[in-house]
Amino acid sequence: MACPSRLHGVTPSALAELVRSIAAEVLARRGLDASVLPVSVTVERPRNPEHGDYATNLALRIAKRLGVPARELASWLAEALAATSDISAAEIAGPGFVNIRLATAAHGAIVREILAAGASYGHGDLLAGRRINLEFVSANPTGPIHIGGTRWAAVGDALGRVLAAQGADVTREYYFNDAGGQIDRFVSSLIAAAKGESTPEDGYVGAYVGDIAAEVLRNEPSALTTTCLPRPPHLRASLMAHSFASAPELVKNTWPPPPSSRSSVDATSGPGTVPKRFDVWSRVWACSASAA
Repeated sequence: MACPSRLHGVTPSALAELVRSIAAEVLARRGLDASVLPVSVTVERPRNPEHGDYATNLALRIAKRLGVPARELASWLAEALAATSDISAAEIAGPGFVNIRLATAAHGAIVREILAAGASYGHGDLLAGRRINLEFVSANPTGPIHIGGTRWAAVGDALGRVLAAQGADVTREYYFNDAGGQIDRFVSSLIAAAKGESTPEDGYVGAYVGDIAAEVLRNEPSALTTTCLPRPPHLRASLMAHSFASAPELVKNTWPPPPSSRSSVDATSGPGTVPKRFDVWSRVWACSASAA
């Protein structure tokens, strides 16, 4: 006769807790030291679905310390696991793995839990009081946006929601990498393209470089004649504006940055709200103002 349900929700973490709890009982009944059990038990999906819903290597991890053959220990665990109403079968595999097949009712338990909890499902206070800075996408402005940026936007947004649902104060950050050697080389490449010159030896090549240079000159015909910085500030400013124009929507409304802004934008702040930035923009804006 199967024991009453002891599995609260069919999740790997819940199943891992059940496996550890049953293992502790098995060891206690046989007079073995339950302190050898790890704090966390590994429960994973098998690569081959035919091997079951989940598998655990717990017997392999602790058999040597107990002085018991791993397969024998696995057989004890399998027998005890199969006796619960949540598990339809538990089988030994290989040198001491235990493959677990969940009962049909257990599969439905998580659905009932989700429906009962409604919009509050998955929310908790595990991370309450924690402040987490989550940077994602941060596309390189020296090249066109590609599909990877889109993928990481989805992953980063989902991760931020999960952390926030557990009570964390999450700052979502898109890093504006608009300073340093790579930007200097990119601007030099744009200047060369605008002048019809060859790309510098360490510069950036590609049709997009010429396209950006042509767009900058259309919008700022005098960009190449401004000389108060080692490089034309309008060209640099237009470059960054063009780069960030295709950035995720979460940061587009923060452009252009005021003189006192920084090289990253808090995606949780409202349009036009940008914290402090490195002084490169102070120099660019001051120079642009004096040249006007």
